[in-house]
Amino acid sequence: MYYLGASEKMLKFPASLSYVTSRGLPRHLCLGFWLVGWFFFLQVLRSTDTAVGIFAALMLATAGVTAWFNKPHQPVLHDRIHMAAACLYVLAHIVLMDILAMGSIYRAGFYLSMVIAAGSLQWSRSIKSRAGLPVKPSSTAQEWNGILK
Repeated sequence: MYYLGASEKMLKFPASLSYVTSRGLPRHLCLGFWLVGWFFFLQVLRSTDTAVGIFAALMLATAGVTAWFNKPHQPVLHDRIHMAAACLYVLAHIVLMDILAMGSIYRAGFYLSMVIAAGSLQWSRSIKSRAGLPVKPSSTAQEWNGILK
């Protein structure tokens, strides 16, 4: 939805999932689908032991914090809370893969996507550093497009 122009006219590419889901229709659709997915997933986990249910609830709460602290032009402290909660949420997925005994091909896909995401963040930071711009996670599309020109 973001790349169809649903939340800004000038688009940022590449952009993180956090950026493209920080405002407007893409934010609401992402949160809506995510909540529906968690609703069904929690129904599956109801038949497991209590510890797994508690873990899933903590995972859901961590994701809630991640989403709450994901707004455009928020204070640096909120950016840090968002990033820390997002990292915890990703780590929780690794534990969840063990709990669910996921196959190695799915784990490899997950790990590959994390390597690509980390590489993209580092690439973005290096471009900003070379351009003499502050390295911050919430650059606007205008700033980003100005860097690339």
